[in-house]
Amino acid sequence: MIATIFFLWFAGTLCSRLWLAEGGAGRLATTAYGGALIFAAGLLISLALNFTAADTAGSIAPAATQALSALSSDFFFPMLAGGAVLYLATAVATLRTAALPRWLGWVTLALGVVSMTPVGWVPFLLLGLWTLVVSVLLYRGQAPVVAREPRTAQPTSAPAV
Repeated sequence: MIATIFFLWFAGTLCSRLWLAEGGAGRLATTAYGGALIFAAGLLISLALNFTAADTAGSIAPAATQALSALSSDFFFPMLAGGAVLYLATAVATLRTAALPRWLGWVTLALGVVSMTPVGWVPFLLLGLWTLVVSVLLYRGQAPVVAREPRTAQPTSAPAV
């Protein structure tokens, strides 16, 4: 549970970096942060189910404990989906703006794509390492921030009447 708090702090810092680099509305930064929130919510719900199964063992029907345990073990889709959104939005923002090094953008894109396949558990397991690498880059300031002007729609001329 405590790790989730630090993960969300990291996600807020990453979101700020992406937002500055993206300029404008920060759609990709917001999407990346939303993915981190989904991942964290899925993790906390899974932990709560696991804790409940352990805490109530022997005091409720064995079938109920078994059901809670099964739910906890198989409650990984929100974490996979949230991780995929975090990876993909961060990758696109990085490749568009150089908010983080380009090599990391390509690696993150690959992790995001693989997250949506049957071997999505691999990027899930690598999320901790990815978070560590990105944290170090953000802390050391080696990730260049390229502030861009917000894109605005070009006004169209009204047809003459």
